[in-house]
Amino acid sequence: MVNVRAERAGAALYKFIFYVIASSTSYMVMKDSTCLPWFMGGTGSMDAIFDSVGFEKQDPYFLELQLVSLGYFLEDFINHIFFKERSSDFWEMFLHHSMTLTLISGTIL
Repeated sequence: MVNVRAERAGAALYKFIFYVIASSTSYMVMKDSTCLPWFMGGTGSMDAIFDSVGFEKQDPYFLELQLVSLGYFLEDFINHIFFKERSSDFWEMFLHHSMTLTLISGTIL
């Protein structure tokens, strides 16, 4: 029982560290973009999202941030399907991981 709790605590710590680093890095990348509004800590506006539809300028390091996020969530999806013990919320989490991967992949396109 102690080993199971230790593994769960280690996984939770790993996810906590990843989310803190990913959130702070995402903010650093997005803070100077034209589409991050002031109430989220940026200098742009939500209306700027539609200013250059079809001719978007790629912000520096935005693609790399998306690819790292895609890699993390793809690993989590594969781990959920093949390696984790199936629990009562398996299909709910399967749908959650599928939608997350779809949304992140859509932003890369």
